[in-house]
Amino acid sequence: MFSDEENIALKEYLTGDTKEKEVKAAAYYEYASANRHMRAVAEQVRAMPMKRKAINADPLGGFTEELDSMPVWIERDPWPAILACESFPAKPWTALNQDEKRPIIRAVKYPCVLPELRQRTALRMIADHKPREDDPIRYVTFGIDFGADAEGLRDSFGRWLALSKNQELFKRFQPQGSDREGKRFKVALRDLAAVRILECKGGFNEAMAMTQRMHQTGADGKQKKFYGVGSSYTNAPLYENDPDMTGAKKRVKAFARELFPGW
Repeated sequence: MFSDEENIALKEYLTGDTKEKEVKAAAYYEYASANRHMRAVAEQVRAMPMKRKAINADPLGGFTEELDSMPVWIERDPWPAILACESFPAKPWTALNQDEKRPIIRAVKYPCVLPELRQRTALRMIADHKPREDDPIRYVTFGIDFGADAEGLRDSFGRWLALSKNQELFKRFQPQGSDREGKRFKVALRDLAAVRILECKGGFNEAMAMTQRMHQTGADGKQKKFYGVGSSYTNAPLYENDPDMTGAKKRVKAFARELFPGW
């Protein structure tokens, strides 16, 4: 069965009540928590003979040869921020305090593609990265004059970003409205919550009965609809047209493959 903290999280995800500013970070965190490889890396991080401050600054800093056997994307945001979270993966997102959530939300919103300029890692990323048409990441090699004024360097980089070819890439890849992106992550969280319940209960009917018991009540005292359920009545069952949650399971697997290619 689920803990009280997990029950709170599952109810929130089923009805899509996660705050808009947190929903993307929550989805990344919960899918990482559900991934056995990410849990194993988190366990290794905790076992490192490093001070907590060092782990928070660079959770993968204790790895050397191990990084060569890991996918290069694990050093990109937001994964280091999630691995640095002391409560990961033991607690669900909803049970984290604001100090734990803040760096993860920031890493999701403002990702730094190369958070640590380890030369070997940077070269591996550039060599291994073969951008697809729909891939927003581009690697560019810069020569940085550290004898120059830091403010001038920031200004130069800003002018480079302002070039028309770069502005075209921003327009092409930035989300067209936060509402649409928020819906995508709310669906991902809802599906993951439902699949977890299915795995716990062992059968579709039993899982559906549990989701019905998890129906949230709003501030107006009325029962909330499950997120994304099109029916007009509030107690409409989740996945009433998706026996055995086939569609939900496919979406969970597809989203996980997108986040953790190769894992």
